[in-house]
Amino acid sequence: MEIRLASNPVAQLAIVVEDVPNAGIRSVAAFGAWLDSEMRFQIDRAMDAHCVAAIAAATLPNGQTGADLIAQVRNAITAMHDAGANPTLLVLNGSDAAALDLSVQPGTNDYIFASQVAGAGGPVWSLRAEE
Repeated sequence: MEIRLASNPVAQLAIVVEDVPNAGIRSVAAFGAWLDSEMRFQIDRAMDAHCVAAIAAATLPNGQTGADLIAQVRNAITAMHDAGANPTLLVLNGSDAAALDLSVQPGTNDYIFASQVAGAGGPVWSLRAEE
């Protein structure tokens, strides 16, 4: 009789963990997916904060020059053109939008900027006006 030591390659590896519920072990993939989602969310949040800070730090032309709202809007358009921009949108708060919508021609009381569609801002020097 002969005894020889054989060394077969391991085909499978098993880890035995005691005192850990099966639900905990099965949730490792779900935890990994959640962790991936959370990391992406934090990166997106940091990118958003960076972009908002860059926009806030930029001194963009605005409509603060002029005797009334119409003059301020027109001067802001000019400032944007002078800066090399081509504005297409005029964003106003509710009271300024109402004041612009209700601006009338002296003498005739015709509206200066008539809305094309009810509830939508009319064109103001080729800009779309939005509240």
